[in-house]
Amino acid sequence: MSIPRTLVLFGASAALVLAAAGCGGDDSGGGTQPTPGITSISQSSGTGVSSLVTPFPTPQVADNQVDSSASKGYTATLPAGWNFYPNRIQTRDASVDVVFEPLRAGATAQASIAINCIVTKQADQAQHVAAEGTKTARIGTNSEIVMGERAIAGLTATTISYRFESPNEQNIPPLRKQDVVFSNERCDWIITMTTPLEQEAEFAPVFDAFLDSFRLA
Repeated sequence: MSIPRTLVLFGASAALVLAAAGCGGDDSGGGTQPTPGITSISQSSGTGVSSLVTPFPTPQVADNQVDSSASKGYTATLPAGWNFYPNRIQTRDASVDVVFEPLRAGATAQASIAINCIVTKQADQAQHVAAEGTKTARIGTNSEIVMGERAIAGLTATTISYRFESPNEQNIPPLRKQDVVFSNERCDWIITMTTPLEQEAEFAPVFDAFLDSFRLA
């Protein structure tokens, strides 16, 4: 197994469960371990698959632009040089696309963006936001929780920023995570951005540029 990297993923039920700190391989994306909340991991594709899966067409990527309008209904500009893993997790009610920065020499964590499309929706966005805020607060490894708002794709999203420290992976540094939570007619969305705490200022403009580029079809 190569250097562990962080992976923000959401698990296999409609009331999605946060899974933390996947262990990855190199930039090819192979060699993952099973992720909590997922029943199996395909070693060949690196995709988590639950026992009951709703198939999601694979998003298309060209010239650093991702287009998932045929399935999840979003387009976005990926950070330059980052690695895109479409449908990294698929369950019966959700799909997660993940973007990783290139693995740095000597690093024990990678910055990442996880785009979660949850098709089994809450009754309204307020319930979706309340559920995610409550879930974040209940996880004992999370602290310094701050909620706010930002615009994305012409909508007003709730942001949930927090510090995460893994109780099991001692070589993974403290992380800063931010969930951007919003809804449209297709999905309840959670876009989660993760970076080592000491690199928060470095990656803030990268994350902002990605969110600014995000469009709903």
